[in-house]
Amino acid sequence: MQFDEVKTLKDCIETATVDAYGDYEVAAGWLTCLDEMFTGVKEVQLLGEKVELIKLDLSGNDVVALCSKGKKRAKVCLDSIELISPTKVQKLWLKAWCHWYIKTNGLQAKLIQIST
Repeated sequence: MQFDEVKTLKDCIETATVDAYGDYEVAAGWLTCLDEMFTGVKEVQLLGEKVELIKLDLSGNDVVALCSKGKKRAKVCLDSIELISPTKVQKLWLKAWCHWYIKTNGLQAKLIQIST
């Protein structure tokens, strides 16, 4: 199934985690799918402010968004960001990741790292 052909949360989760064995491979699968879906997204909302989305990356076995505003940078969990004018499929992928992440880890949004 192509990344942009998914219709449900289940489709997204199955696509991202297919043939993944272990936490790192699952995280890498999510990163691959989300990176493809968010190509071209340059700005997101973080804590109510518009910030630059530099890239998606792995921090351990977590997919994180590397964001910046001015000279400040932050690596944040994806459920901490909001997409600006997302497509329907982008919303679905982000919702699927958040659903899977919370179900798997039992966690809400967390700030992973801030640097200046």
